[in-house]
Amino acid sequence: MLLSPHQIAQSREHALNNLLGVSSACLDASQRMSELLAVGSRANISRSSRHMEVLSNGEFDILAESIRLMWNDKAESSQFIEQFFEILGNTHKALIEAAEAQVRVFDEIVLASISRVSNFSPRETEIAFDAMRSSLEGAERTLHGMSNVAIQTVELAEQEIHQLSDSLANKSKTTKKTPIKSRKKAEE
Repeated sequence: MLLSPHQIAQSREHALNNLLGVSSACLDASQRMSELLAVGSRANISRSSRHMEVLSNGEFDILAESIRLMWNDKAESSQFIEQFFEILGNTHKALIEAAEAQVRVFDEIVLASISRVSNFSPRETEIAFDAMRSSLEGAERTLHGMSNVAIQTVELAEQEIHQLSDSLANKSKTTKKTPIKSRKKAEE
């Protein structure tokens, strides 16, 4: 046997912990996404009820209301997009970290196997086993670097989405300050 029972149990425990981390990240993301969608739905229902009140009172100005709804939707959409991509980015980072941790577990198994086999092998094979160890360690360092770059890329994308949603929200705020006049009011 290449691995001791303790090493096998330890690798299983690490794998289960990594799976638990991925599962909790996905559950957290789905919970946050559900909350985000529920808040958006409540806002739409509230806006619809206000709209129905305006219609029932006969105070409806189609042009002004259309423009107002368009800008309100733009601000709310920018907030929704920002929160959506924040949730997505956090989940993506958690998946990258869990994948890297799982590869580390696999690498530990392979390194333990190499060490165990090298103990029972002739001295001539020591060079080959050292090369295998060093290439595996190099691959792990490369994977760690790639994971860091991927996480940084996700963070940069989150920042760009944040800037985009801020600019959309700021544009809608500046247009809300200017009074909206319809043709009927302008003719009076």
